[in-house]
Amino acid sequence: MHRFKAAMSHINMHPISPANTPPASNESLPAPPTTDTRRVKRDQPVLTTEQKARNAINNALTYTPSLDGYTLHSVIGFGANGVVIAAEQLTPQGAYIPVAIKIIYKPNNGPKHPSTASDPTPNEILTLRAIARASNHKQHPTLLRYISDHQDAFHFYLVTELFGSDWLALVRSVLNIHGQKTSSQTLVPLVHRGKGVTLEFSNGSADLWAWSYFERCANWDPATGETAGLPGHLVKKIIGDVCSGLHHLHALGMYHGDIKSENILVTAVNKDSLTSEVQVGGAQGDYHIEVRICDFGHTESRSTGVRNVGTLDHAPPEYSKSAVQQGVFVDGAKADVYALGLMATRLLASSGMFSEMVDMDMLGMVRDGVIEGMSELELVDDLLKGMLCDEPEARFSMEQVLTHPWFD
Repeated sequence: MHRFKAAMSHINMHPISPANTPPASNESLPAPPTTDTRRVKRDQPVLTTEQKARNAINNALTYTPSLDGYTLHSVIGFGANGVVIAAEQLTPQGAYIPVAIKIIYKPNNGPKHPSTASDPTPNEILTLRAIARASNHKQHPTLLRYISDHQDAFHFYLVTELFGSDWLALVRSVLNIHGQKTSSQTLVPLVHRGKGVTLEFSNGSADLWAWSYFERCANWDPATGETAGLPGHLVKKIIGDVCSGLHHLHALGMYHGDIKSENILVTAVNKDSLTSEVQVGGAQGDYHIEVRICDFGHTESRSTGVRNVGTLDHAPPEYSKSAVQQGVFVDGAKADVYALGLMATRLLASSGMFSEMVDMDMLGMVRDGVIEGMSELELVDDLLKGMLCDEPEARFSMEQVLTHPWFD
């Protein structure tokens, strides 16, 4: 049976199992790492992800002027490979635009062991450049918008639009309303006295998994331990918007290679309405959202086929390393369809579109071509079977998914 692994966002935040319902009264949300680098022994051989993030930012501010053109506000996420800063960029027209600066670590990213300009540029940067060129810098509305990139001796810097709401912060607000204690602690701000910069340090999450977790918590009844399903109209919009972005990517001759809820960013458009819903102890989906596909580290040309997958659990049945090594061509676009089908199944099984009895065992029934117990129209059955067909030749194309009557 195909199962999902729990992970956080595209920058590998602290994990919370997405299959879990909101915590009971004696449970609390896990906190991000809270190690302060000032309390770490000098002889400690392995740095935590938080320490690496702090070191990277300090190096960038101390040894290179590459961040001088930005007003830095806060650290919004960090992981094993990089750290993301929310900032503002001054445009030639004199306006400030919000941006996200992703600092990607080079193999040796310290002042005593600098890398060189010959380090291979990360595939994520190469892909976003290519998408921007191919689209004549008129970005598709559901692909994360590239702005620029550069590098120094220690890091690569990827500048994109700043996108996404911190859904885990909203989860904590909801649980506080319900009287639930959380173990989340505030991380120590980063202070760089030489530049006069103080950055709040946090590790939230703006991805699709965090959004679905927020919705479950917001509609959770502590008395019964039950939660309402995800808002059906928002689920349909999310699936349709992601499909549209992937269809555009495929038309450019590329495939994504790692479609999953952790690589879809979600933002609340009318945040005031959402905040009001949270304050009264619930959310009924009466707000608007937008999504962006992100993390293009496994994106390749469709002509090369799939050589490696980002997440093995989301790989199509035809993929295996041995098959690829033997020269078997695996269609990356069809692999994206399959991965989107798995993501859609999970969202739909968590929404009011299916019977309340449907759970993750649904995936096994879908793989076998049998879907029972649904309260949605047969259109959903047809859509998921087409996306999750074991035979890639018979599997829907992304265009077939996009034009499916279920979206009408």
